[in-house]
Amino acid sequence: MKEIKDRAVVERPGNEPGRLEIRVLDKLPEMPLDILLEIFSHLRPLDLLHLARTTKALRTMLMSRSSISLWKGARELVGRLPDCPSDLSEPQYANLLFDQHCHVRFNLSWLSNYVLRGDL
Repeated sequence: MKEIKDRAVVERPGNEPGRLEIRVLDKLPEMPLDILLEIFSHLRPLDLLHLARTTKALRTMLMSRSSISLWKGARELVGRLPDCPSDLSEPQYANLLFDQHCHVRFNLSWLSNYVLRGDL
């Protein structure tokens, strides 16, 4: 592995010999928090979900309760959406609305929680 101090450039064993991969997201959590929050405030809910799934540090930051205003702001960028239900967190609500994977998981208890909701 090759590490360059100013940039996050690494050489991975699985890559072709001599091919370098730029790892920008590894250095993102090291940026000042106010700059990160400004950048994240322009993202939509699905973008925040994808970003939260990239590194442990970003997941910890974006899934914490202190980031709720960030998620609400992202939801407002989308347009007219109902408020987040009280039994879901903002990231869970964003996942339900915007992610494309199946939420059923072969368990019918989801029926009363998601399909028969009065507010959706």
